[in-house]
Amino acid sequence: MLLVNEKGFPESVGIHEVLYINQTKKGPEFVTRRGVYRYPLTMEQLCGVFQPLGFEQLDRNAVVNLDNVQRYDDKLRAVYFESETAEDGKLYATVSLTHAAKVRHLIREGEIGDKHEGFMLYKLTPHLGIGII
Repeated sequence: MLLVNEKGFPESVGIHEVLYINQTKKGPEFVTRRGVYRYPLTMEQLCGVFQPLGFEQLDRNAVVNLDNVQRYDDKLRAVYFESETAEDGKLYATVSLTHAAKVRHLIREGEIGDKHEGFMLYKLTPHLGIGII
């Protein structure tokens, strides 16, 4: 499992290495023979641990695995994943305006995409005018 070491860096620790877990005001401490580790509790800590693995914080409440994103809708500011469990087959996470630049490269220009609530989504393309996504 990924835990945060005493220097604040992510480190992989095998569950068999954990001697005991101590509950503190700052959350659980995982005590091993090599040292004391913490489980990341804040979004900032989670992002720090998972960012080297391809995750990015895209909204206050969303740290997203960019390798699994299928497309980005810049009008609704959402990234979409393929999923069989979601109602319409699409699972999504919201993207804040301040983090939108991290996913703009995922916009599919000129391709037909999903219909949302009966409306086709259109976007302005720099060379062709209006394109359907």
